Amino acid sequence: MRQRLVGLWVGASLLAGCAGAPPKPVLYPNSHLQTVGQVQADRDIAECRQLALSSGVAEKKSGEVGKQAAETSPVFKNFVQRCLRERGYEVIGWQ
Repeated sequence: MRQRLVGLWVGASLLAGCAGAPPKPVLYPNSHLQTVGQVQADRDIAECRQLALSSGVAEKKSGEVGKQAAETSPVFKNFVQRCLRERGYEVIGWQ
């Protein structure tokens, strides 16, 4: 019984952690990504996200209520996508 409760707690914690993670750009595996690798791509994604925030672009929609308020701002997505495109990546979506 105790193992079952621990398993349920761990599963619930993992789901809660995943639900709270902000969406991330999905990159097409072009020659640039293959050359630099996923570790460098993750660093570039983090830098582009930070550049957007430091430029005053809000990550979440403002003035929205409920589910829409939790969605990533289209302006933020466009900013990050342009930054990544300028670095040689191709963003095919967000997850």
